[in-house]
Amino acid sequence: MLIYKYRIHITHGGATSVLMGANAKILSIQVQSVDGFRGVYIWAEVDPNQDMETRDFIIVGTGRLGPPSNVSYLATVQAYGGVWHIYEVV
Repeated sequence: MLIYKYRIHITHGGATSVLMGANAKILSIQVQSVDGFRGVYIWAEVDPNQDMETRDFIIVGTGRLGPPSNVSYLATVQAYGGVWHIYEVV
């Protein structure tokens, strides 16, 4: 197993997808500055021998309409002047 990092795009009510190794285990979602740019990243434990799969995420801003029922909560991050709640579509 290796730990990989994936950048996700934050937009309220937006959906974003990440291509990662099948059955990757999400370890953390946090804000990190890379080369002077702040972004939101997922760290995941990945078996590099597995096929790739697309994982879908929903981003919801605080005080906004909540997520649909077919999601699982992962993390909350503070970025871009807001507080964002990240869910994975299950």
